[in-house]
Amino acid sequence: MTAKTRRRFRVWPWLAGALVLALGVIALASRGGAGGKALDEKLIVKVKRSDLEVEVIETGKVQPREKVEVKSKVAGQVTDVVVEEGQAVKKGQLLLRLDPTDYARDEAKAEADLASAQNALDFAKLTLDRKRRGLESKAVAQVEVDQAESEVRARAAALRLSGVTLAAAQDRLRYTKLVSPMDGTVIERGIQPGEVVTPGVQATFEGKALLTIADLSTLVVKADLNQIDVAKVRLGQKVTLTLDALPGKSYAAKVTKVAPASTLPKGKDVDVFPIEATMSE
Repeated sequence: MTAKTRRRFRVWPWLAGALVLALGVIALASRGGAGGKALDEKLIVKVKRSDLEVEVIETGKVQPREKVEVKSKVAGQVTDVVVEEGQAVKKGQLLLRLDPTDYARDEAKAEADLASAQNALDFAKLTLDRKRRGLESKAVAQVEVDQAESEVRARAAALRLSGVTLAAAQDRLRYTKLVSPMDGTVIERGIQPGEVVTPGVQATFEGKALLTIADLSTLVVKADLNQIDVAKVRLGQKVTLTLDALPGKSYAAKVTKVAPASTLPKGKDVDVFPIEATMSE
């Protein structure tokens, strides 16, 4: 091998290194060009400070704010029910009637007793006047006048008692007509003509309410929260409601009541805090 030939072979390693270096520069240039491309503005989000939203999710029950169970103050048999479920009623409107026969008799007897008491008082006053005139002429002793005055007071008291008895009889007769205590809608009817109702706590022998009247203009949602979630709820907070019966729809409400203390519902082992949210009109 000549010297010229050996020199040529020494040049080849330098040429190979230059070729690798050139390829590396080209690759870096390609990457640099890709990195310099402008980003899509839709992918850019400006960072800002804000409050962290915490959601409290719980099931509840929608019901009217005002609801009254109509019960009878007197016992009797229902003769007529003049309203149906879903019917709108006004305060003082007739709802149903009870048989008034016995109460009408009581009223008539009380009126007769009152008239008799009035007659007895009038006679006692007339007797007193006569005794007083006899006392002036010395024909009657003072003791007889005193007795006549006592009789007048007794008859006056009996007259007042008869008046109270008559008023009570009239009230019982009036109670045979049950009227609506408020403007609202009949949401439940638990009585039929011919059934017998009892006064006081129970409405019928089964303990059902005769009628239930509710004001549907304002609806509220009542729910029970645990001690962790109730700490996140404040009066006036906005609430979003969804109903199983109306999927895909939501309704706005506002927290209007938060229980200050826990309660233990019947049949449960954990205390809860009742809250109430009023639905927006």
